[in-house]
Amino acid sequence: MPHRHFDRHLLRARRRAADVSGAQLAERMQVATNQISKWETGASFPTYEKFPAIARALGADLDELFPRTGAPDLADLRCDAELTQPQAGERIGTSTTPINRAERARQRLKAEYVPALAAAYGVTESELMAAQDRTFGAQDSAPAEPVATQTFAERIAQALAASFPDGAIPGDVELTRRLNQEAGRDLLAPGVLEALRSGARNVEEAFPAPADATAFHEALARVLGVSPLVLMSNQTVARNVVDGIRQLADGGRSRLALAARGAEEFGLSKEMLDKLTDLIAQAEREGGPEARRG
Repeated sequence: MPHRHFDRHLLRARRRAADVSGAQLAERMQVATNQISKWETGASFPTYEKFPAIARALGADLDELFPRTGAPDLADLRCDAELTQPQAGERIGTSTTPINRAERARQRLKAEYVPALAAAYGVTESELMAAQDRTFGAQDSAPAEPVATQTFAERIAQALAASFPDGAIPGDVELTRRLNQEAGRDLLAPGVLEALRSGARNVEEAFPAPADATAFHEALARVLGVSPLVLMSNQTVARNVVDGIRQLADGGRSRLALAARGAEEFGLSKEMLDKLTDLIAQAEREGGPEARRG
């Protein structure tokens, strides 16, 4: 999802440039006095639907203060309209469920909801449907980047949005604390997660050791309640799949072929085992000697 990017340093700079104190901004936003300080230090993160109000309170342009790469999807339209999922549901006379399922690409909006929701978001019905296509990964006049080129910053934005559909996303400091707690050690140093989320660093730079990168993906996945594969690059996922196939083969294609006679214990059909055999052979052909060493 091309969610708007939150930069706590830019927020502080624009607030000071506007000669607005933290207390004044908190009053305009109707939040606790110390909330602005938490946003600017990374202790917490404003919900996406608050971005337009923050920009107005500082007299800033929304696209400048909270830039977004690419066209909006359904969640972006809702947040730009300053609506939570429950509020959006109320606007179309239903519960949160249709909004949530559509934003998570589980079920498209019913045709009867489209006119009212477009009006609630302040867009045309065509714009709403185009945003829905982007949510579901359909091609449009401005196609999204191929998944293969998706950055970690984009992947974690998607995972956070799915894990916190109400928009109450913890800040980088809190996420770092939870991640290190899950990892059982200080795996993530202060400031690293912020750099990863902003795209200033990638996982390979932050974790040169593959074991640490794997531990990071697994700990973050547990914090967010998602599969680690959601956070990994396509190349890493593909490599893990091939490694898993090799493990299933348990030493070679001949043993996998023998297992076909007793495939029930694996829960696999002979056809599936044959397919796995072919995949291993393909991986070895494409990977050369290194792949064959496994």
